Amino acid sequence: MMSASLNVIKYLLFLFNILFVVTGLVLLSIGAAIKAAYYGYHVFLDDAYFSAPNLLIAVGLIILLVSFLGCCGAVKENHCMIVSYIALLILIFILELSGGIAGYVCRDKVEAVLNEKLTESMKNYG
Repeated sequence: MMSASLNVIKYLLFLFNILFVVTGLVLLSIGAAIKAAYYGYHVFLDDAYFSAPNLLIAVGLIILLVSFLGCCGAVKENHCMIVSYIALLILIFILELSGGIAGYVCRDKVEAVLNEKLTESMKNYG
C-alpha cells in the first residue's frame, strides 16, 4: 500500500513541475518577445522601461531551472535532487516574503516618487 501512495506522490510532483516548466517557458518567451519588440526604442527610452522584460526573463529562467530539477528528482527518485529542489523552494519562498515585506514598508516612498515623476512629466508636456 505504501508504494502505491508513493507512486501517486511521485507522479503528482512530476505533473506539477511539468506545469511550472511550461509556466517558466511562457514567462521567458513573453519577456523575450517584449524585449525584442521594443529593442528599436532603446535609444529613446530610459533603461527603466526595459526592467520588466528583463525581470520576466529572469523569473522565467529561475522557474524553469527549479522545476526541471524537481522533475528530474521525481522521475529518477534521486534524494540529492529532491533535497536541492526543496532547499531552492524554501529560498524562493524567503525571497518572495522579503520582497513583499519590503514592498509594504516602502509603499509610501514609491507613491511619493510616482507622484513626483507624474507631476514633473505633466509640467513638461503642459
